[in-house]
Amino acid sequence: MRQAYAQNVRGRGSTALIALAGALIGILALVPLAHVDPWSWVVAPTILAVGAVAQARALFSQGGPFRT
Repeated sequence: MRQAYAQNVRGRGSTALIALAGALIGILALVPLAHVDPWSWVVAPTILAVGAVAQARALFSQGGPFRT
């Protein structure tokens, strides 16, 4: 039976796309807020980009829930 989920999230292109999506979420979350500290524009997208890649790799790892 074929797997419905991505086989490889460790590729350079897929990792970059996942990190870009996480950073974009961080930036878009800060846009509607008033009086945002400049440091938040650096920290929030960075943490969300790293977190998105870590979450994808954990979910699609060998023993993860999407690899049955």
